Amino acid sequence: MNAPNVNEMRNIIIYTNEDENIIERLKQLSDWKLKPLEIEGSFEYCLEKDGVKIALSIDAKNVAITANILPYDWEHDQESANNYLMELSESLDTAGIHNSITASDKDLGK
Repeated sequence: MNAPNVNEMRNIIIYTNEDENIIERLKQLSDWKLKPLEIEGSFEYCLEKDGVKIALSIDAKNVAITANILPYDWEHDQESANNYLMELSESLDTAGIHNSITASDKDLGK
């Protein structure tokens, strides 16, 4: 059985130039703080703002993909989760960090 709203999920692929370290670049964000996620067996890092934590999957030296948005994924509140992802994307754009939002058909209006 799928969780409610599973087809409304989206994430952000975050990437830098090949010779850059994504972790070091994310530390430069002014309104999001890179922190250890501190959930045993989960992702190592997250970006935190206003008590919301966006877990990060580090897929290569220069690539990260957002994963869970806590606490909203626990609460099945995709609207709030998506709002924070949009805020993060704007912050990444402002910092000059490449990012691309992947969205479900519903999010794309299909």
